[in-house]
Amino acid sequence: MLTQTSNHPTEAANPLMTRIANGDEQAMSLFATRYGGRLYALGCRMLGDPSIAEDALQEALIKVWRFAPSWDSKKAAAFTWSYRVMMNTCNDILRKKQRGQKLETALLTDPTYAPDDGLSKASKMAVADAVLKLPEKQKLSIVLTCWEGLSVAETADVLGVTLKSVESHLTRARKALREMLETEDDEPIRKTA
Repeated sequence: MLTQTSNHPTEAANPLMTRIANGDEQAMSLFATRYGGRLYALGCRMLGDPSIAEDALQEALIKVWRFAPSWDSKKAAAFTWSYRVMMNTCNDILRKKQRGQKLETALLTDPTYAPDDGLSKASKMAVADAVLKLPEKQKLSIVLTCWEGLSVAETADVLGVTLKSVESHLTRARKALREMLETEDDEPIRKTA
């Protein structure tokens, strides 16, 4: 079974973002301390290179500072908005450098970025490989909900789609993963999706 990560951010980011929007540098420092690690991890997974992810994080935090006044708490929680900023920053870097290292590379090369720890390394690789074959929205829905620990609503905010759309992506992704992971021997990885 795909597991969710812990240490989920809370709505505590919203008051910080309000302070950041008003130019409070201490609030920005606190925001970076609290949420920078999660944004950096997302950058590593999308870019496949920790040093480039560090650059992406710095760029994303600058954008958070600069665009905080345009953040609307009615449209997205502060941390989901910051996830979207980070994803967009990573996508910009990938486009600019025309790198072949996308989420695919990170999924296949980072053994910690895998489903349930009860699986063998080969099974984890099979699941990661199957996730790579999913259409982009399905892949991102699985990554954000199952591996990043975001709720369906938060994932919808990050991806800029409706709640029903994410639910649909997840349903189709799980079905596709089940089909891809079925083996003739009916091995345990079949049960991961």
